[in-house]
Amino acid sequence: MYDIILVNFNSIAFSKRDNCNLGLASIESYLKSQNIACVVIDYYELDKYIHLSSVFGFSVLDYSYSTAVRTTKKLKNKTVIWGGWTPSAIPEWILQNNSDVDYIILGEGEKRLEHLLLSLQQPMLFYALDGIAYRDKKNNIQVRSPQIYLDLDELPMPTDWAVMNDMVFVELSRGCYGNCGYCQETPRMRFKSPGLIADEIESWVQRGYSNFYFGNANTLVNGKILKRLLREIERRELFLRVALVGRPDDVLRNKHILEEYFQSSHVQLSFIEVGVEANSQHLLDLLGRKTTPEINRQAVQLLLNLKSKFSSSVAIHTNIILFSHYDMTLNELVENIKFLGEFLTCRDTLSMHLYGVWHLYMD
Repeated sequence: MYDIILVNFNSIAFSKRDNCNLGLASIESYLKSQNIACVVIDYYELDKYIHLSSVFGFSVLDYSYSTAVRTTKKLKNKTVIWGGWTPSAIPEWILQNNSDVDYIILGEGEKRLEHLLLSLQQPMLFYALDGIAYRDKKNNIQVRSPQIYLDLDELPMPTDWAVMNDMVFVELSRGCYGNCGYCQETPRMRFKSPGLIADEIESWVQRGYSNFYFGNANTLVNGKILKRLLREIERRELFLRVALVGRPDDVLRNKHILEEYFQSSHVQLSFIEVGVEANSQHLLDLLGRKTTPEINRQAVQLLLNLKSKFSSSVAIHTNIILFSHYDMTLNELVENIKFLGEFLTCRDTLSMHLYGVWHLYMD
């Protein structure tokens, strides 16, 4: 029997090799380090595990919401806990519309889930929990906002759910300074110590992995950590393929550190993703992004110059949001696409991200 079974829904959208879940990889590893019996399964495996625990935790995103609802209905007389981006963003709505969901974990799940599980056996502990939504004894929805944030150095190495298509996802930081209007990420940024990041990378290398994605969306924000991590990689004689991700402002601020990564004899950059998000000031303002189209252009041009000078094999990707606002004009849509075409930084997902604009002009 398990204390909790964690259910992954990413297989709805991704193939077996692409199906990873860094959040559940970290939660599973942390709970096991606290002697809590748990396992991560894909949602379609539920029937095999349904009698092996009285508690189930779901990781839910927008695209998996309807499947998560159907799966939850199978778990009568079980304790069901939802977490992930979508429940964290709209906990009241989730509980109002899903009577079979008992609890919602807001934000980081490791310690909150541990403490919630303990409180199921020792109810007095429940009153000290933060970052949780639930129904009280009068069936009123209560939401306790997150107050306590993890020290990333306390987390053990994640499980194999951190691997996608032979690429290992490694957390350098959590939180985000962006405060964008469309995102519920906490603004409180925390960083993992470079030596511990290198320890984790070295453990994966010893298992035969060499391809790494340094995430979350703000890999490039802390130049000092990036520089110290590169020194650790070189000192340990590790030879890696690395992907980086960040915002245009971070690219410009950490130009010299990026040059060091481009020139390193131990790191081969595979791709760099830049969160451009929009090529018009109006859309950037709507998104809550505190930047300008000119900063976007400067950052992408800088990366293309580094690519031309040091390594032509590095792919530069720009992430533009084309679907979020019905306020987007046709001219702004054209400007976004022109940006992608000018810099040749679009991946093959453009058609997937046009549905909002499609309805706007077809209605």
